[in-house]
Amino acid sequence: MGKMHGSCVCGAIQVDVDGDVMSGICHCDDCRKTSGTTAVPWLMCATSGVDIKGQPKGFATRSSNKYEVKRWFCPECGSGTHMTMPNPEMVGLMGGLFPPHTLPPPNMELFCKNKESWEASFGDNVRVCEEQPDWAAEAAEREKAGAAGAAGVAQGH
Repeated sequence: MGKMHGSCVCGAIQVDVDGDVMSGICHCDDCRKTSGTTAVPWLMCATSGVDIKGQPKGFATRSSNKYEVKRWFCPECGSGTHMTMPNPEMVGLMGGLFPPHTLPPPNMELFCKNKESWEASFGDNVRVCEEQPDWAAEAAEREKAGAAGAAGVAQGH
């Protein structure tokens, strides 16, 4: 993706991203309530590629999949800024921090079971999930498939 720069409404929190991002839209109850809207665009990034300047405040909550997450916001203007999760190597940045026309298109839409009937689809290239996938199980499956494929290659299959 390259470099991106964003900020909260008042500018007290500045966010710089340098690296790949996964873009998604979330309709979970937590995102709806903390944002005040029906869906939140998120950018998932490696923590190592994100620089957050300023002093955001945070509060712990449980995500819809029951993991503890911490949601961060600007204490001056109240803008939501980011979310930290059990995996400290990843951070979720709120898409609204970034200027118009700078966000990559979403490749995933989560908690579609909560989607309003009038909300449009994001297209055929977007993975649609009724809830949040079990990321750990999916990673284990990919690893298992990769190991099986590697074993097949090693055996000449």
